[in-house]
Amino acid sequence: MNKILVVFGTRPELIKLYPIIISKNLRNKITVCNTGQHKEMIDGLLKIFKIKPSINLNVMKNKQPLTFLFNKIFYNLNNVILRSRPKIILVHGDTISAAAASLVGFYNKIKVFHIEAGLRTYNNQSPYPEEFNRQIISRATTVHFAPTKINRDILKTEKANGKILVCGNTVLDALKLTLKNNSKKIKKDIIKKFDINLKKKFILITIHRREILGKNLELFLSNIKKLTKNFPEINFFYVLHKNPIARKPVIKFLKNINNIKLIDHLDYDEFSFLLYKCYFVLTDSGGLQEEGPFLRKPVIVVRSETERIEALKLGTIKLVGYNFKLLNNIFYKLVRDKKFYKKMISFKNPYGDGNSTRIIEKEIINNII
Repeated sequence: MNKILVVFGTRPELIKLYPIIISKNLRNKITVCNTGQHKEMIDGLLKIFKIKPSINLNVMKNKQPLTFLFNKIFYNLNNVILRSRPKIILVHGDTISAAAASLVGFYNKIKVFHIEAGLRTYNNQSPYPEEFNRQIISRATTVHFAPTKINRDILKTEKANGKILVCGNTVLDALKLTLKNNSKKIKKDIIKKFDINLKKKFILITIHRREILGKNLELFLSNIKKLTKNFPEINFFYVLHKNPIARKPVIKFLKNINNIKLIDHLDYDEFSFLLYKCYFVLTDSGGLQEEGPFLRKPVIVVRSETERIEALKLGTIKLVGYNFKLLNNIFYKLVRDKKFYKKMISFKNPYGDGNSTRIIEKEIINNII
């Protein structure tokens, strides 16, 4: 095995690790491990990025408890480590895959490098289980790659072990690479595939987190239905999630509405293109709170808390929770008030310039020489 083992299992992890995996300076030093945590959502992305993992743990199973998932990743990855002994295990973010991999590294005395370190809400139930995962990953980490100075200061306050480097967020590196490779063909393919009108102003919607599923999601969807009637001049593009619990209510509440388009799962290049073209974003995603400001798109965040403190302080995102009166007020201002819209996109993006990979690869190389 090579000196660096890169471990991921979900779509966001792969997107944000992609620039590292394809780095010319690291290409021959990396072994790629896909845990298979989100197999259905990741297979297409691997093809787009032209990445072929050397190791596939295939842990995906429908309605699998988190404890079972963690145990399978931990056990199988530990066997991989015992056979190969890499110098570095590289993980990203806050997933079960990242948490299990970091602990396997720690117990086997292998250096753990953590990308997107230092994000916190300090509420273990929101986001769940990601907030808890982040904190245990930090305790096992040797080198923390913090997106911002605030993240660095959080780690220092917690007296995190190891080295802390501020590098920006690699999602912007991935976005730059993807948009650079996008062509007119992507635009034609999207119009043909989903029968959508890109000439008309549109809002991009993605909702999927555990915290909103159930009653809150139904209330959110009822509110969206009202907004489609109040703003007939606006198109609403709602990207459906693979999870049936997040998916079925959307179809039930929002089907057969003239100015709303329910779009099935998008490939990353297609989604990036729609993000680039949209007017603003309505989401509970973490990554979109970074990507939106980078592309100068206002983001309304349907979550009670956010770990993207920098964007919130600047005003490039608006946190509304499940207060739909507040959501509607901001929505109205973004559509009708040009000054309000311009103010939200006027700030410098706090998550870097899309060149985080350079800092990360330099530190990795210094540790394997």
